Amino acid sequence: MKHYNTALEDLFTAVMDERKSFLTAVYILSIATLATSCLAYYAEHEAQPDKFGSIPDAMWWAVITLTTVIERLRQSFNLTREHANVITERLRQERSGPQAFLLDLRYI
Repeated sequence: MKHYNTALEDLFTAVMDERKSFLTAVYILSIATLATSCLAYYAEHEAQPDKFGSIPDAMWWAVITLTTVIERLRQSFNLTREHANVITERLRQERSGPQAFLLDLRYI
């Protein structure tokens, strides 16, 4: 149990040391979300009043859209990684020795 306490203390110390950076990032993200939500509201309110009824609704749309895009990018990266693994395996079957080792290093 002592081992885990040390790791948690190190994590807590690192977070506390960088708290200004974390707060700055959250502040910038909040301002960017508010600004883009206002722009989306004024641009889309007349065309889609059910989706952009107010600026908080536009903020909700912005957060949902951003998280959906991030999830899609993550899924795309996994698909690309799977393809890279298949290609590496096929090349490894064709080659042996140093070339196969270099192929492994390329995809780390």
